[in-house]
Amino acid sequence: MEKERQLTEEEVARLEKEYEATAASHTQTTTAPEGAPMEDVEAGMREVQETRSAVVEQDRAPGLTSASALSTTVQPAERTGV
Repeated sequence: MEKERQLTEEEVARLEKEYEATAASHTQTTTAPEGAPMEDVEAGMREVQETRSAVVEQDRAPGLTSASALSTTVQPAERTGV
């Protein structure tokens, strides 16, 4: 193809990060209940993919809190004998 080119290192890194976030496991998941028609299962799979992609986009947006930062555990303050 005339327009074909190799990916830059930055593009490869971004794609790898997105892939890791969206395909952390090779197990397919859906939001559809068990026994649902295939159309619902497929729609649920798209919903999962879109949600994961949105999280990746949010992590890349400047000034926003990273989704991974939201999982930080806060420890209670130490008692000072008051």
